[in-house]
Amino acid sequence: MKKQQEAVGWNISRRHAMMLALGALAPLSIVDSLISQAHAAGKTEIKLAIGDAQVKETLDPALSEITNSHVVVGVVYDHLVRYDATYKLTPHLAERWEPNSDATEWTFYLRKDVKWHDGRPFTAADVEYTIRRLIDKNVGSDLFARLAPSIDPKRIVVKNDHEISIGLLRPDAFLPLTFGTRQSAIVPTGFETRTTDLSKAIGCGPFKLVSYSPGKGWEAVRNDEYYGGASKIERIRVSVIPEQATKLQAVVAGDFDACDAIQPSLARTIEGNSKVKLARLTGDRMMCIAMDSTQKPFNDPRVQMAIKRAIDRKKLLDLSYLGYGEVSNDIPVPPTDPLYPSDVDHSQDIELSKKLLAEAGYPNGIDIELGTSESFGGMVDLAVAFAGIVAPAGIRVTVKQHPPSTYWDQVWLHGAMYVTYWTTRHAADRLPITYGEDSHVNESRFKSPKLHELVAGALATLDEAKQKSLFQEALRLVAEESGLIVPFFIDKLWVAQSAFDLRVSLETQVDLANSSFS
Repeated sequence: MKKQQEAVGWNISRRHAMMLALGALAPLSIVDSLISQAHAAGKTEIKLAIGDAQVKETLDPALSEITNSHVVVGVVYDHLVRYDATYKLTPHLAERWEPNSDATEWTFYLRKDVKWHDGRPFTAADVEYTIRRLIDKNVGSDLFARLAPSIDPKRIVVKNDHEISIGLLRPDAFLPLTFGTRQSAIVPTGFETRTTDLSKAIGCGPFKLVSYSPGKGWEAVRNDEYYGGASKIERIRVSVIPEQATKLQAVVAGDFDACDAIQPSLARTIEGNSKVKLARLTGDRMMCIAMDSTQKPFNDPRVQMAIKRAIDRKKLLDLSYLGYGEVSNDIPVPPTDPLYPSDVDHSQDIELSKKLLAEAGYPNGIDIELGTSESFGGMVDLAVAFAGIVAPAGIRVTVKQHPPSTYWDQVWLHGAMYVTYWTTRHAADRLPITYGEDSHVNESRFKSPKLHELVAGALATLDEAKQKSLFQEALRLVAEESGLIVPFFIDKLWVAQSAFDLRVSLETQVDLANSSFS
């Protein structure tokens, strides 16, 4: 056990972890709180209204992208490990884990009392199957770009039903941390990719799906044989309500116990309303505007930087999210993160922006289209505010709003420029997933061998100072050279019935990146 504890300590310094934890509140903790308080109030079910959904959803954890599918993953499946807001790992399907001396091999020892929802025993073969799927490019998981460079498929060895060793292509002290992310939820051997068939989507989590309609809603019932103990709540019902105001009103009217994130302008409408409470999830989301560097005019780095330097980030935050968040200089970790390089300055400079556009061949300014949607609270407000703020630099923005039901299928990863967001994650995961050349969710199509080199170096070293130096250099690189605009991190605003107190202590918080309810 001492060896395991030492290995966990490699992930992140305690000072770093505690700074990240300040003010954090994760959606999984919200749902846990709802379940506990619902039971105390004599309720037997939880009803949630979710706005962030799509018609081409999947029950495959490896492909989980948006809120509705995240919630499904969180209640139906389980992980080898979990981690909290301090990045402290806790056992789940794995009882313990340990590396070899240089972190080029990890061994996981599994629980022996776990069953899949169909009654089959959970074994190391299921873990092997899940990991092989994650490093299979054809599956298309976000985690491919993070794990494929590390895991050697020839050295994944099932030693017995409850022990598996994972040999690596490079030292990776952060591997267990990545196994706590939502896409790494364990699925049974033979799982069908992208399935919506309940008979094929078997998990071993605390709830079992009994109905599922992509983009519309679903229902799950308690798993009485869950190894962690049967839930006190018998049923979870989720309905998809894309329109923000309608979703909020459904909670205010008492039709639902809670809803996922609302836009800040709506938060003002419930101030003083005794029927509902607002849960503020600090630093939960990295809001972004993606510029595809393979499409004109964003294939010119001068255009990318001109747009970045035309933004008054504080004003954009105030106008679109009423100040609920913190300004970022295109750095993909929160400003409170000790890895955040504070020497990057992307403050507004209109004259520099004009100069860069002129050098790129646009002396009279530039016309661009920005896609957005009501899918996630505030995305439309962000696009509209952005258009007004950058106009003095000669950047003429046409905002095009798309339906929430098709936005993530037809605009995301397809458009030349669009609003997007990411759940907060540790730099070890964020950099390869969002900016890695082999990542299919690399929205800006960024390519940099130097980035790969820096991340690999940070994963390999056990020296915290060196880790920090390498990660900071990598973060500076993507801020200066990628086409992803990160103007700020926002606080996510959930709403629940006033009977539910959604506050949670630091000790019970679940990390935002780990949360399946993000």
